[in-house]
Amino acid sequence: QKSPMVAIFGPNLLSSVEKSEATSAVMKGKDLVLLYFSASWCPPCQKFTPVLSTFYEKHCKKNNVEIVYVSSDKDIPSFNGYYGKMPWKSFLVDNTAHIKQAIATRLKISGVPTLVVLDVKTGHLVNDTARFDVISAGDDDEKCSEVIKQWKETEAVPIEEAQLSGSGQGGILMRILQILTRNPMYIVGMMFLFKRMMEGIKRFGEEEGEL
Repeated sequence: QKSPMVAIFGPNLLSSVEKSEATSAVMKGKDLVLLYFSASWCPPCQKFTPVLSTFYEKHCKKNNVEIVYVSSDKDIPSFNGYYGKMPWKSFLVDNTAHIKQAIATRLKISGVPTLVVLDVKTGHLVNDTARFDVISAGDDDEKCSEVIKQWKETEAVPIEEAQLSGSGQGGILMRILQILTRNPMYIVGMMFLFKRMMEGIKRFGEEEGEL
């Protein structure tokens, strides 16, 4: 029986443009794997990839977290040029389009860049809005470590049973809601600002009525 990781990625992964490794060897000892849906033609991807590279080198490696690139590049030269700058693993180029499409469909991926966290042992979903976690942590080492700690403490659920946010505006709105529910003081602050705004509108209306 195939392991969950081999079932998702196939028997081998690229570790560089010209070198492949057995998926089982790559995932040995790993706790989490991040699927990075990206493409060389995507400006937001070009901006996020260096941020993720730093996060990977400084925090993922020492915490048993791997990343696998899921390419939407249009041709092999584009893939080679873009992936050649990445420090993590990737799907093989040849005969994997159907595998990548299948996992993208299961995860309801509708845009790039998207970063999804899976549990290595089960293949279950931990988080499908991880890009925002990495961005919000920035270059703060303590926050980056806390992000990985939260991922590891989150109960993974089968992909088919997960409430997927996808990407794009839906994903952003879902992430904002998650931040608000985790930080009630943000809600208090927003209510205060809303109240002040309504008071200002009311005063403006009264002044308008006096003219």
